[in-house]
Amino acid sequence: MRKLYCFFTGAFVFLLFAFRDISLGMFDVEKSYSHIFYTIAENRLSYIFQRFTSDYLFYIFTKVITLFTSNINVYLAISALPIVCAVGILIYRYSEYPWLSWIMFFCLGYFSAHVTIMRQSIAMALSIFMYMELQRENYKKATVLWFLAVGFHITAIISIVLIIIKKWKIQINFKTNCLVLGLSVLCFMFSDRIFELAFSLVSFERFNRYLLHLSSFNTTLFMINLLQCLFCVVLHYWMDAYKKKNNVSECDESTIQTDNTLLVILFCSLPFYALTNTFSDIYRVGLYFSQFAIIAIPNFARKSPVIVRGLIIFILIGIYFYYGAVRGLGEVSPYISVI
Repeated sequence: MRKLYCFFTGAFVFLLFAFRDISLGMFDVEKSYSHIFYTIAENRLSYIFQRFTSDYLFYIFTKVITLFTSNINVYLAISALPIVCAVGILIYRYSEYPWLSWIMFFCLGYFSAHVTIMRQSIAMALSIFMYMELQRENYKKATVLWFLAVGFHITAIISIVLIIIKKWKIQINFKTNCLVLGLSVLCFMFSDRIFELAFSLVSFERFNRYLLHLSSFNTTLFMINLLQCLFCVVLHYWMDAYKKKNNVSECDESTIQTDNTLLVILFCSLPFYALTNTFSDIYRVGLYFSQFAIIAIPNFARKSPVIVRGLIIFILIGIYFYYGAVRGLGEVSPYISVI
């Protein structure tokens, strides 16, 4: 039943990806994916290395597709495959509540992000496959996937942290949790000063367009991720204390290690979401870590007693649907060119 549910939900999500508006991408028409697709189709392979300075694998991937079809919807469908497969398999294998994971995927903006940032979406999908290989302790395949991800989008460099976390079995205790949470809040409050200092030391003129002042969207984005981390920390330590008090047998070692790994991964996303208060798109770097919330939240929810678990899930669903509505349904339903 679980396999069928994940398969049919994944197939539905694939159709949503495949038939989305072809104009999605950058606000600049010349940087939209439709423009890139047709431009690459009209030029030789050497054009890619002359025109672009990074993300070569994505453009080569696009060029290969143009050799077989000039239909951009086919291109969108093929590009959606690694994304849907990665998310679907991740939820199937590692989520305690697949239905909650899919709700989070839509309501937390991962779906709307994936339909607009195609290069990074494929890189994020590869980082998910990398995580799954790391769970099997297959570091060679994980490293190859990391190089591929960087080839699709340069921001994927940060995903090497996943390998470091798993290889060194990094864990954070309660004091470290509090320290990271506190520093993240401080980064959020003083992010403008941090970037003023950074930009006074080094010139980053190409990034000036990303600078902005406090907005309700960025505040909500940070608060949602902060609350998710707090939720996981509270349940993690509360249930550990409950088990010790009542002599409840521990989970198997692999489950404990997986929970610890997910907690560390989620905490890695917080500083990036804190800084998005001033630097608008830096949260996209945090996506490589926060995307694993779709399995972390359901898995930490299982730690609580049944009654508390039901209440927690009910509150979470309310928050996620509210957040999805705040973002605007127009952003989540980009099908103007298809209708």
